[in-house]
Amino acid sequence: MSGDGRQNSVRELARRFLRSRGVIVRHPSEWNEANEDFSVKLSDIAPAVYLGIEFKQTDKKEIRIDLIGEKGGILSKNLPESIEIVWIYDYDGEAWKLLRNEIFELAKAGYPGCLSCGGDVEDGVWNEELARQKMNV
Repeated sequence: MSGDGRQNSVRELARRFLRSRGVIVRHPSEWNEANEDFSVKLSDIAPAVYLGIEFKQTDKKEIRIDLIGEKGGILSKNLPESIEIVWIYDYDGEAWKLLRNEIFELAKAGYPGCLSCGGDVEDGVWNEELARQKMNV
C-alpha cells in the first residue's frame, strides 16, 4: 500500500466495510469498476464474509461508501463536512483501488474473525480528525 498518508484511513474503512452488514457503493456514472467481479472475488477469498454489496451510480465525482451498522466513508478530492465518516483523499484517482486491495487483503487474513490482523490501530479508537491532519492537504 502507498505510504502517502492515506494508509491508515484506507485500512480503517476496509475494516468497517468487512464488519458491516451491508454496503452501498455510490460512484460516478463514468466509473469503470467491474461490480460483479468485486462481490465474486470477495466471496471467493472469504466465504464466511456475508454481506450484501450494491453499486449505484450518482452524478457526483466521488465514491461514497454507505455501510449498515458502521459509519462509512468517502473517496474524494473534497473534504467532507462530517467528521464521523472516514475520508480518503483521492488526489490521483487510485483511492478505490487502494481500498479494494485492502479489503481483499484483510479478508484473506480472516478479518474480522482473526486476532490482530487488522493492523496496529485496530484495537484503538479511530481518530478521524487526526487522520485528516496526517493527509497533509
